[in-house]
Amino acid sequence: VYVGEKAEEPLYKTKVIDNNLNPKWNETVSVPLGVKPQRGVTEVSNFPSLRLEVYDYNRVAELPFLGSCLIPPSQYLNSPTSEFTLKSLPGKNNSLVKG
Repeated sequence: VYVGEKAEEPLYKTKVIDNNLNPKWNETVSVPLGVKPQRGVTEVSNFPSLRLEVYDYNRVAELPFLGSCLIPPSQYLNSPTSEFTLKSLPGKNNSLVKG
């Protein structure tokens, strides 16, 4: 999980799920967003987007990039449980995923 579209270091990494083409992590994550909500002052636009990146874990070679998704604050604040579609990320090769 990355906070902000341009963040370079992840704040959280999930556990590895081996040998599964349709993994479900069922993990709860608390991520510091850098916003102190104030009633009547703070708006949804004050919160950053979250970026998820998915890699195929491989103990031998570089981790192949599978895809990413950008989650706007309006989505994670209003719907804490969602499914996301992975998309390519500029500069990353995700030729392993089709569709």
